[in-house]
Amino acid sequence: MDSFRWILLGVGILLLVGVYLLYILEKRFPHWFGREVEGESENDDAITDEEVIYLNLQSRDGEIEGADLIRAMQKYDLTHGDMGIFHRLTEGSRQPLFSVANMVEPGNFDIETLSTMTTPGLTLFLRLPRTFDALHALDEMWATTRGLASELNADILDRNRQPFSSQKQQKMRDEVLEYMRQIALQQKVSEYR
Repeated sequence: MDSFRWILLGVGILLLVGVYLLYILEKRFPHWFGREVEGESENDDAITDEEVIYLNLQSRDGEIEGADLIRAMQKYDLTHGDMGIFHRLTEGSRQPLFSVANMVEPGNFDIETLSTMTTPGLTLFLRLPRTFDALHALDEMWATTRGLASELNADILDRNRQPFSSQKQQKMRDEVLEYMRQIALQQKVSEYR
């Protein structure tokens, strides 16, 4: 009788593992299960680090005051929202054009204490879009970054928090162009399947 229980337990565990693996495979490869894949994937794990562009703003005065941050966010049409961070939203889309997080972990802004908080800086990031012009999104993020830097008396830094140069800006632009070329190529290939 004892060995029968162990067999049932083993079969139950194998069944649970199998269901879990099917769930993961269906999320990761929906076309294997006959589901059509449209536009943006909701699976954040599918986004690689190369598909996210980061810029940092670091205060020259040591800290950015919450009240100044609120004024700057309003001036540049950044809305507090998902994940407790600010977003530039595009008309007719739920996907933000780009987002602004607190440089200090965990990266969010508590809306209740925002006016009295301080932070050494901000992180702007752009998840490269598959449904609209990535260069437009990049240009909007750059313009906002420059404006916020001026407004908040901050230096613009790259993803590694090193000074951001015009050469780095051009390299970033070239990478976005290559990304857009790859997406267009993938779409052409999928049309012929």
